[in-house]
Amino acid sequence: MKISKIDVQGLLGAQQVTLSLTSPVVLVAGDNAAGKSSVREAVRAAFLGMPERVLKKKDLGQLVHEGMAAGAITVEFDSGTAQFTAPGGDQEVQHDFKQRQWEQISAALPYCMDPALFAASASDDRRKLLFGITGASSSREEVQALLQQRNLDQDVINAVMPMLRSGFPAAAKFAEERCRDAKASWKVTTGETYGHVKAQAWQAQLPADVDLIGLQDLESKRSAVSGKIDSTRTRLGAAEQKLKAWLAYQESRQNDQAIFDRLPSLEKKLAFDEAELEKWKAELERLSGKDGARNRKGLVHELALALFDALEFIDANGGQFEGKDKADALLYTYQSEHGALLASEPTEPEDQQKLPQAIKAHGLMVTSVAADKRAIEVAKAAGSRLESLATVEQGSEREVEAVQAELAGLQQEFAAINDQLKALTAAKDAREGAERKTQQAQSHHQLAQQWQAAIDALSPDGIPAEILAKAIGPVNEQLQQVSETFDWPCVYIDEDMMVSAGGRAYVLLSESERWRTNTILALVLANLSGARFVTLDQVDVLSLSGRSELIDGMDHLAEASYLDTALLFGTFKKLPNFAQFPQCSGHWLENGQVIAEAEALRALA
Repeated sequence: MKISKIDVQGLLGAQQVTLSLTSPVVLVAGDNAAGKSSVREAVRAAFLGMPERVLKKKDLGQLVHEGMAAGAITVEFDSGTAQFTAPGGDQEVQHDFKQRQWEQISAALPYCMDPALFAASASDDRRKLLFGITGASSSREEVQALLQQRNLDQDVINAVMPMLRSGFPAAAKFAEERCRDAKASWKVTTGETYGHVKAQAWQAQLPADVDLIGLQDLESKRSAVSGKIDSTRTRLGAAEQKLKAWLAYQESRQNDQAIFDRLPSLEKKLAFDEAELEKWKAELERLSGKDGARNRKGLVHELALALFDALEFIDANGGQFEGKDKADALLYTYQSEHGALLASEPTEPEDQQKLPQAIKAHGLMVTSVAADKRAIEVAKAAGSRLESLATVEQGSEREVEAVQAELAGLQQEFAAINDQLKALTAAKDAREGAERKTQQAQSHHQLAQQWQAAIDALSPDGIPAEILAKAIGPVNEQLQQVSETFDWPCVYIDEDMMVSAGGRAYVLLSESERWRTNTILALVLANLSGARFVTLDQVDVLSLSGRSELIDGMDHLAEASYLDTALLFGTFKKLPNFAQFPQCSGHWLENGQVIAEAEALRALA
């Protein structure tokens, strides 16, 4: 970024500072409390927002220069502007950079404007920064090969690869989530808190060994006893059925015998009733007269007469038919309503009184004879059954009870065997369950280890570090070139992101050595990221010769187009003579304002 103008109004110690930059390297000098650092911090706030001297937005009012209502800064550069206001705290950067280019610039700007920040950052942050601004990357195939070299399961690799489209941090986060899931599954399986050392050797407590041969023997015995139980149940059913059939036969035989035994008395009764019927029939004919009804007219009388003749004919020929009893009953009913069927002449008054009784008695005997005949038929049928029934096999309760006892014994034996078998099976299942739990726990642990390996591989000091290691060579080459430009100890970054200068670790360097080292780092980061802009405060930490080396080196770098703008701030007695350094110029500050060079010289005189 080539800065053309800086305008600070009322921020901190900068009351009114307007700098038009006519050279790439600009020194802003002055006495203590002249406002130099205020200008540097205002420039930083324009690009990065929150100033260094306050931590809370409510304190932004403290940034306004004393006696002024508000403060602001505007930085104009070749691709846009950067602004910041106080006490509102509004900050905005407008530029024409492409997104990827601005991402690299914005990542490096904090380190370019505060050179000590890189060495003070964690190694992961340094690695992430270099990884981002160098564009270090590898193809999908190379990353997959590096994951395979770490003996990761292909399933884990396949799950991770799509996440790499969003970058290594996203893939590492995905691996962390899967690793937590695997550890949670291990905890669910074991009921214990996961620890990779404990999980490595964890085993579920195994019950005592199970006698598998004895288990098989018991299963065979149970099967055999079960077969016997089925067979015995079949026998029991047959015995119970035989007993039931025998009892039913016995009961039926007794009933038939009782009925058949009544046959003589029934035949005797029939003979008596038939004689009575003939007697009452004759009496009825006498009382009513034989031809008395011949002269009756009408269908009912004709039908009754026809029925009477038919019955007479059947009786005369010794015949029987099923409806005879009903026919007799109908004639009886007719005679009760109309008088004797065959009456032909008036009967004596005494006979007329006897006629209803004779009709009733005749009807009763007709019914009795019919009933006697039916009972005789039933008795004869019972006798026939007694003669024709096949002999039924005799059953016995003793046989049924014996089979029941045998079945109960087998069932007790089966229950005892089944109890033993259940106990052994439960022990076997418990042992197998413990073995399965151990296997599941090992599986979850191995998966957790796989995902942990993936986390390690995807973390900044994993594969990204390997990729960066390939790119760190060019970075160190630039560090060496810039160091040589200033004729300062060579700055170097190793694979662990540790910084050294002249072969000495950064923590062992003096204040001025650290300042030189930070300056070289800031310049290289500015160049690699495309920002090409640095701010260097406290230049006065260097000796006079060191300052000369700084100005000379910055002039060479600007002339070689290594950077666009470098703002230097320091406490000087006077502005250096830049006549031999065409890429450099200076401004003198006093009481928060820019003093013209002639006025500065007079003031110093």
